Amino acid sequence: MKADKTLITLYGLLAFFSLVFILSVAFLYKSDPVEKLIPHSSSREFIEYISSGEKTEKLLGSTFIKLFDVKGGEFLKICISEKNSYGVLMKSDDGYRIYTIDSRGAVLYSFAAERSSAKINDIKYKDGLYLLAGEKEGFAYIGAYGAADGQLRWSNFLNLKGEFKTLRPVSQGYLAGGYLINAQSKQALTTELNLNGDTVWTDTYTRGDNEYISSIVPLADGFFAIGSSNSNPLKDFNVLILRYDIHGIKRFDGALIIEHHDETPLSAVSDKEENLFICGLRTDASSYAQKSLILKLPFPKDDTDRLKETFLDIKAIDKQSSLNSIIFHNNRAYCVGSISADDGKLCGFLKIINSDGSLYYERVYDINEKSWFSDIIPTQENTLLIVGAVVKNGVKTPAVFSTDLKGGISETPE
Repeated sequence: MKADKTLITLYGLLAFFSLVFILSVAFLYKSDPVEKLIPHSSSREFIEYISSGEKTEKLLGSTFIKLFDVKGGEFLKICISEKNSYGVLMKSDDGYRIYTIDSRGAVLYSFAAERSSAKINDIKYKDGLYLLAGEKEGFAYIGAYGAADGQLRWSNFLNLKGEFKTLRPVSQGYLAGGYLINAQSKQALTTELNLNGDTVWTDTYTRGDNEYISSIVPLADGFFAIGSSNSNPLKDFNVLILRYDIHGIKRFDGALIIEHHDETPLSAVSDKEENLFICGLRTDASSYAQKSLILKLPFPKDDTDRLKETFLDIKAIDKQSSLNSIIFHNNRAYCVGSISADDGKLCGFLKIINSDGSLYYERVYDINEKSWFSDIIPTQENTLLIVGAVVKNGVKTPAVFSTDLKGGISETPE
């Protein structure tokens, strides 16, 4: 009788575990088709990835790093989408892919966009569309993809040899900036497109040699187009500032000359007090040493104004450094980029500037073998999302980083 009870117990346990196994298999095979687009990713606390010669500071708030299992891939740009989600542009050997993620880096969905033969420099979101700007088949190109289904809605080849480097949505459509190729030189290019992707107007600008636009800053009555120009006797590249009204009529043009160096502005924003904040890199004309560049200058009103910065910071962190992207949030400018140490190791770099130009905080993030930050955006949860890449075990991997608005510092500096 005792043996029968034991046997019944064993049969009961066997039936229970069989039922659990069947339900688990059924659950796994009942996944939504969109889930198949989601790559394998891993997430760990940011503090576990940071190493420093000094004492590691305790990070506050929601801080993490998330790696995506796409060998050879890197995240280039991030933009605000909708419903607390964000669009991220990834480049890999297979081409370009767009991810929609939440503030924790979880992938909501993704789709393949352009092939690797194209060159895509920027992504923005407007009215259910992801807009890509760059170059395709040698021509300046903009493509619009449905954010929900990944279908190409429209595209615009400008029929001009060149490249779009930046894109900004505005109420009536889109503004794009870059350059066109004329003979052996480049001319600065700005374009307005309507909501259907049709060209409204196009303007080119040259001072004789090479000019290009890398950032557009929208205004209530027009916009600034910011880039670089080497049309000067020394052939140095200087910061180029163009101001247009809402009809595409140029109201100001000028170049900011800062000694004998090459300035490469990569990103620009404005504050509420009519100041421009511009970041990028500066290359010494003789030593070719590369330093991060950030400057602040008041809005030029018309051609009678002279460009004069009110704040200029040129700093070499270790051997080489650059700042790739800037945002203005909560009365501070946040910049991200990379530094290269004497041993050649690349590290992510965050710099926070107060509105008066004074330094609030900066930090080098030493992550795995190499890392770099490409773009930054604030979230609705008052955190920062930063995209870039990490090299681990010799393999480049796309990565999303997050930290709080203080950069993860343990206390507010005075």
